[in-house]
Amino acid sequence: MASILDVAKEANVSTATVSRVLNGSYSVTQEKRDRVMAAVEKVGYQAPDRTHAIAQSPNRQTGEKKILLAVCSDYLPAILYAFQSTATAMGYQAVCAHYDSQAEFEHISGLIETLSPLLAGILLLNCADVSLEFQRLVAAYPVVQIGEPILSETYNRVVYNDEVQMGEDAARFFLDQGKKKIGMLAVESIPHAPLFEKKRLNGYYLAMMNAGLKVDPTLVSFADMSVEGGYSGCHKLLQAHPDLEAIVGMTDVMATGALYALRSMSREAAEIPILAMDDNDGWDFNHEGLPYIDPHHNEMGGTAVHILHAAIQGDLERDYRVVIRHTLESSSRFGS
Repeated sequence: MASILDVAKEANVSTATVSRVLNGSYSVTQEKRDRVMAAVEKVGYQAPDRTHAIAQSPNRQTGEKKILLAVCSDYLPAILYAFQSTATAMGYQAVCAHYDSQAEFEHISGLIETLSPLLAGILLLNCADVSLEFQRLVAAYPVVQIGEPILSETYNRVVYNDEVQMGEDAARFFLDQGKKKIGMLAVESIPHAPLFEKKRLNGYYLAMMNAGLKVDPTLVSFADMSVEGGYSGCHKLLQAHPDLEAIVGMTDVMATGALYALRSMSREAAEIPILAMDDNDGWDFNHEGLPYIDPHHNEMGGTAVHILHAAIQGDLERDYRVVIRHTLESSSRFGS
């Protein structure tokens, strides 16, 4: 039976793009949409039957619509969309709330108290508050985390990417093409997103050292995680290194800014290729076939719901970790 991976391979797109097309997302170009639908027909892909999931839903006997709460320091659309759609298919109602500092503790604790009669479980998305006060608040319910595990008094059930390997693979992609002067657009310190702070950058450093190259701090430009940050960071890199051979963007948002910066200087991405990490909505409209690392955020969101459901059912009374393997997507134009 054909899978979503078969569709992605046939259409030469990421599985995240296939998922967006199949779920009716507006953020995919018409050209990619046509390719995906043609691939679906060619490989004979059929969407999974959700009957079994619905039959196992927590509402089957009680009639109550139990709630899964996503507590987010980062709103990552692909993760949250998959979280919501999977939760709905399994009979839950999904609710999202923002939380990235102790200043919001009163708000989140009040929300949890309000939801408590129907609250079945909690997803933590890149939450970095390790205070016992916050841990005890959420640990009163089954919890699954995406990102860095923070719980010390209950089970750490975690869905994550190998962020160091992502950074290493990104740099190695250009090293394998013989490029040596590879710039990195790195994210400035973000209290609520520690995974961006060091791990991807450490992977970049590791790849450079394994290639026998001296680590050059001037090849790393720190900026805020935005299009504007990527734009200014790219300018800084090229001012320091006019002979720059390639750029790795720690996020696709920053990579988009770098792409705009090259255009503003009348330089082409074919001359200085950019590799982005992540494949969020805006990248589909901007990358022009440039390589990128797809962390498969949609799989992370869906997997988190299944693990949370198992914990709610009492089938997972232990620590549990799932690594979602990333893939590096590229066209023949920029190597493979």
